[in-house]
Amino acid sequence: MLLDVQASMLEMAAKRLEKYGLANFTTVTGMAESLPFSEGAFDVVLMVTVLGEVPDRAAAVKEVARVLRPGGRFSSTEAAGDPDRVSGAELDELAALAGLTKGASWQGLLVQTFNYDKPLEHM
Repeated sequence: MLLDVQASMLEMAAKRLEKYGLANFTTVTGMAESLPFSEGAFDVVLMVTVLGEVPDRAAAVKEVARVLRPGGRFSSTEAAGDPDRVSGAELDELAALAGLTKGASWQGLLVQTFNYDKPLEHM
């Protein structure tokens, strides 16, 4: 599932995937602050240099938490040099406010990935 607010970006991504023979994806136009998916619909939500472009980051991360199944993972990658890059401290705060727990992080030369988990529901 690919989501973007810009249909032209989705078209570009679809053409690129199809070029490599991939067809097992769907594109959806929408906003991160109001995801058009049901609660618990996904095992993983991956964002790469996205949150810095979102006007209401807190709402976007809360939406991510909503659409994750219990035990699901939110992974956000930020790139060095991106003027809109979201800091790890801000991501940690946004995730905590959305009820997500901090997982492992990874840092490379030009990117850093932060992982957060949705706790399992208590029985």
